[in-house]
Amino acid sequence: MFGELVKRKSVMRNEASNKYRASRFTHYARQKGQAVLLATLIMFVVAAVGAGFILFVQSSMNLSQRARQEEEAFLLARAGLCLPIDS
Repeated sequence: MFGELVKRKSVMRNEASNKYRASRFTHYARQKGQAVLLATLIMFVVAAVGAGFILFVQSSMNLSQRARQEEEAFLLARAGLCLPIDS
């Protein structure tokens, strides 16, 4: 009878230990899932900011090139007006 009581306590202790381990595992698994979700979200935000920055730089470069072409056209037109016409 005493031996069976010790066995029963041991089984109960193992069951409690297993339940604790299982709950601890699910807690860590949940945290792991949250970390993966958060990392993915941060990655998308960083990618969106990077894409926006690339679009901004590209637009700025296009405007700069257009201004340079306008300035060159203006200077060539001005130089053409200053040339004497030999007819």
